[in-house]
Amino acid sequence: MMKNYTPTSEDFVLAIQKGFDLLKQHKIYNQAIILRKLKTLEIEVSPASFSNIINNKKKPGPLLLKSISEGITKIIEKELGFEYFFELKEFKAFPSSHKWEPEIIEEFDESKVNLNKEVDYKQEGRLPIHEKVNFMQSAETEVIELGVRLNTFIEYFRSRNEHEFSKPFMEMLKNGINFKLFLLDPFSNEALLYFKDRAIFQTREEESIAVIKKVIERLEELHQQVVEMRLPGKFEVYSYKHIPYNHFLITDGWKPHGKMMISHYLYGIRRADSPVVVFSQQHNYDLYRKYWDSFKCLTKGAKRLFH
Repeated sequence: MMKNYTPTSEDFVLAIQKGFDLLKQHKIYNQAIILRKLKTLEIEVSPASFSNIINNKKKPGPLLLKSISEGITKIIEKELGFEYFFELKEFKAFPSSHKWEPEIIEEFDESKVNLNKEVDYKQEGRLPIHEKVNFMQSAETEVIELGVRLNTFIEYFRSRNEHEFSKPFMEMLKNGINFKLFLLDPFSNEALLYFKDRAIFQTREEESIAVIKKVIERLEELHQQVVEMRLPGKFEVYSYKHIPYNHFLITDGWKPHGKMMISHYLYGIRRADSPVVVFSQQHNYDLYRKYWDSFKCLTKGAKRLFH
């Protein structure tokens, strides 16, 4: 196979056409179904434009073609276990050594989008542990938590009854739920600046860099424990290097039924006392997308800590 092959617009068109034929043959998907799955993957294309691509009529620009082809190939990789090779102009099944399991990309359901409804505002601050666990247990595939220190998360394993957090956490991993944690890089200039500024009104923030380092040590121990248990769910920890603006707790983030629990870091107020807002993509699409885009920017370039 050729190396460093750069696909052209015509290559993208061919990938889309071949991908559509493959999905129509193996999954009996029509254009409408594929468009809804593409929207789930954050790729929006009109029915007319997609039909033009399939029928070799007027085509959109190269950037949209590239995006659509990436979406189509991702659907096929997830649902059929085929990979597309531009240089060969064809899909090939993953080798038998590839640990592939089918995953269905959900269809975006416009009828369930009901903007500006069902926002739950909790002014008291951090939720009781049982409410947080209940929220996490609603996940079908993934739980994401982004915080500053994640000290509360790791403390749950030591200071609380195992039935409150440790056992539910392990049960979720046993059920194949993946966990991704993000905390502020304690060695970054951003961390130094952030905590120095917060310490003006909250002197205990001066200890935060040392706290994060200790949390990372304990998270590594937990990660090793999970690895040794060989559970179906993955447990991954990342560090990021941006000024944190809010806490995120997200279930099934990129899926249409994704939900978020957001707590903004109010200046001069303890993070644990900052109000919490809970909402879903299903009922608050525009609001959800803004926070999801912010989360992606915050975590872009994040470094995975343990393997």
